[in-house]
Amino acid sequence: MPNSAGERLTNMRPGLWWKTSLYRILIVLALLGGTLSAQAQTSSDDADEEDAKPTPSLNLNIVFSNEGSVQVNFFAIGQPSSSSEIKSALESSLGCTLRDITPAVRANSQFYRGSCEPSSERTSTVREFKILTAPLRKYAVDHQIEMLSLAVRLPDADIAETEPPVLTPALPFKKMPASLERFSELNRPYSWHTDSAIPDFVTVRFGLSSKSVARAEYALLGVLLLPALLIFWMGRKALASEAQDKAVVWFTYMRYLQWTLNLSLLAWWIAADSLHLVQLLQILSAGTRLAPIWDYAVTPTIVEWFPPAVIWVLCFALSHPVQERLRGLTWTRGELAMQGLHSFCASLLPLGLFLTGLSTIAKSSLRVGVLWMVAAFAVAIIASRARQKFLGMQPQALTTGDLRDHAFAMARQLGVKLQQVYIIPSGKGQMANAFARKGNVISFTDFLLQRMTRREVNYVLGHEMTHLKLGHPGKLAMAAVVSYFVAITGMGFLDFFFHLSVVPRYALIVGVVTLAPYFWSRRFEYAADAGAVEATGDPEAAISALFKLAQLNMLPIHWSNWSEKWLTHPSSLRRAQAIARKAFIPLERVPDIAQRAAAADDHYVLPETVTPGVKVHSTHTKQGGTLRVAFAMLALLIFTPAAFALLANRFFQHSPLRSILFLAGFAATFAMYYACANFLPPMRLPRLVASLKSKLAKEGVQADAWDGVFVGLSPAAAPRNYEQNSNWDLGCLFLRSDRLCYWGEETKFSLRPDQITAITLAPGMPGMLPPWRIYFAWKDEELGSCGVFNIGCVNGASTLLLRKQSSKLAERLKMWWKSRPTERPLPGPLATLRSPQIGTVTGAVPRFSPGKVFSELFVTAIFAIVGAILCGLPFQLVAFLFSRLNESLGSITAIHSPGSGWYVVAVVLVVRFFAMIPALRYKDRAVVTTAAWRPPAPVRTAPNAPGQPAKVENDKVLSH
Repeated sequence: MPNSAGERLTNMRPGLWWKTSLYRILIVLALLGGTLSAQAQTSSDDADEEDAKPTPSLNLNIVFSNEGSVQVNFFAIGQPSSSSEIKSALESSLGCTLRDITPAVRANSQFYRGSCEPSSERTSTVREFKILTAPLRKYAVDHQIEMLSLAVRLPDADIAETEPPVLTPALPFKKMPASLERFSELNRPYSWHTDSAIPDFVTVRFGLSSKSVARAEYALLGVLLLPALLIFWMGRKALASEAQDKAVVWFTYMRYLQWTLNLSLLAWWIAADSLHLVQLLQILSAGTRLAPIWDYAVTPTIVEWFPPAVIWVLCFALSHPVQERLRGLTWTRGELAMQGLHSFCASLLPLGLFLTGLSTIAKSSLRVGVLWMVAAFAVAIIASRARQKFLGMQPQALTTGDLRDHAFAMARQLGVKLQQVYIIPSGKGQMANAFARKGNVISFTDFLLQRMTRREVNYVLGHEMTHLKLGHPGKLAMAAVVSYFVAITGMGFLDFFFHLSVVPRYALIVGVVTLAPYFWSRRFEYAADAGAVEATGDPEAAISALFKLAQLNMLPIHWSNWSEKWLTHPSSLRRAQAIARKAFIPLERVPDIAQRAAAADDHYVLPETVTPGVKVHSTHTKQGGTLRVAFAMLALLIFTPAAFALLANRFFQHSPLRSILFLAGFAATFAMYYACANFLPPMRLPRLVASLKSKLAKEGVQADAWDGVFVGLSPAAAPRNYEQNSNWDLGCLFLRSDRLCYWGEETKFSLRPDQITAITLAPGMPGMLPPWRIYFAWKDEELGSCGVFNIGCVNGASTLLLRKQSSKLAERLKMWWKSRPTERPLPGPLATLRSPQIGTVTGAVPRFSPGKVFSELFVTAIFAIVGAILCGLPFQLVAFLFSRLNESLGSITAIHSPGSGWYVVAVVLVVRFFAMIPALRYKDRAVVTTAAWRPPAPVRTAPNAPGQPAKVENDKVLSH
């Protein structure tokens, strides 16, 4: 919130900018008209002369803030004086000690800017200040100044007055915006001739009336309590409802709950804006122990966001009886309150921090503002992961199985470059849903897969796949951005003609940013339905799936046209009727199809590894480790050259050693990146190995006693990327007498020496410091199967140590392979193992395209700029270029470099580019092959039939 009337005017709506500027100029001219007339002391003949001297004058502008501090702007034309004389006169007049802002002294004129906190008298909520005129008059007389002008700008408060009163001159126009009328009222100009009678002091009084304070308290309290009371009342009505269709009651209640939560936040913002809550609190806290908190930029954000957050959490807790009795959910009241808190922290809190950053950048400090934005980014990531963990909805990649195979087969059929399929545990929420996200990723909840048949799941899969094919996720994001832009610009355009108040402005924004994206979302749902039916050729399964989804999520199958405008999806009945019309199915059959579900036992069976808490090397663990390593490497990559730049700026500003120091920073950054590549990626592996060892012990596998080696496994003949990880599985390798046994989380197998056809040590993932991998080729003539895989050691603190361990393990394996040992009994669990039975596994070729290199460098540059700003390094390229131009024209050059911030960006980009060269030059070739291997036949799916069983992966995996 702005702290003064001037700041409020600066933040005026963009639609009035030119008209506001014109009004402001006219107001200022009118206010200063008397002063200008009084200053015209020379004769008309002298005024016509070009060398006429200006009238000696003293102009003092004093701006009061809500907290009681003042900013002083002093300008005088008369005999020269020192800044100490000016400060002395001003301090005597205001009764406070001034802090310099921009003092300067020029020939025959004086300028000064400063600020202080003058003493005041306080009665209730009103503060009174006195500005003594005697020191100013004495300074004017001593320096032969004839005119004394004083302009006082008051804060925007209920009570804002000065004595003696000021007669406001008539303005040259009849009507102007209310904000500008208020601006005129809050500016009080005085002007006296030093020989005339001048009052001893000017009294300034501002504050709040007791009635306005009480009115604001009741209004704000009502805005906060009304949503909670409304939710409580709606819960009682929902539980007492005698409607037979409980789905309608549940849907209505949850819909109004969501709207109440959103509108409560909006209502608080409207009330805070209308009642000037921040200014009110600043005035009330002025002169108390709480006054210093307004020095922090985050304080207004807390005022605007924290109270509705409390109501948000309270409303979630109040919904517990309805969710328990109507929906049958097992959340406790405390868990629902925590849901509300996590939702607020993951969505609204980052937005508040981001807006705080923007406000700080606009008002005071770029560096502090960027720090707030970094905090918003960090809070969004941490809170989102915390919410997933709390809800038990941490996604797990589905890398094998029938559903995975069918998804990628359908992706090839539709021409979609599918990257991954995820399974999301529904937890206590019992949500049946599927999602298509930007990046060609599809997610299913396990509750949906457990309750729906294969045919119905195939429709859902086709629906999400069509979203990806038509680019709907990106288009929806673009629609949201455009709607925000249209809302803001449209509000300014309408305000130009109608001068909208606070409520219509917020209503306009909410309407546009909601209705437009929702409209396109509903259209996309119809298009995705059509694409799914075309892909599966099974419209009846689509109709059945739509009604079953409504049943599983306890939603009505139909709602009104008006309700639908505020929803992202059309009703199930409308969607089913649209499918029936395109498939030439009579609409009368739709209810029959909805009631006639397919065989209840015909479901996709999910691997046990997607069950929550089963895997140590889970998707959540991989993603968390990848994020930590990536941000740690990026931070060290940025702050290493930044440290050298700071050192050069601090101690070697004009030294010839400055260039040498910058070169040393470049070399140090390369060395730091190499050290990061060595130590950071393996840093989480020992902890994973310890957890895996405990898990194997529970399964009866004694890793240490049986001389096991912990390794990561990849079922491919060349390096592959599995969720930004080189290992698809983690497990323990046992080298027994005549068996090579592997016991992992995803797969378990054993091989005899005669079944292994090749063992080769070769590089793994391309990079500045690539790890060593051991590649195997094998075949089992008894089962008629063959394949390849590769392993690498994972129990080490550095990449170099893991390379050394993998090399020694490769030598040991080759010796064992060639020795042909005699057969000996195996421990119980290992004795049951057979040759690998691994289906097709999702993995990506670790190759960078030019487009990916560009995007990586672009994101890296953004982070480098942010890091350099946080370090206080300058960016002055434009000023530097203009200074060079001025130098060529004979002007004095003031800027000698484009700014050391650009040095940091350049070093980071060069080092990052060199690190990506191995991936850019990588060529995908199989390290080992099996002579008897044949490519698996493509998975063909009949329209109404489930996918074919997964084929065995051999010398390569699918690349996407």
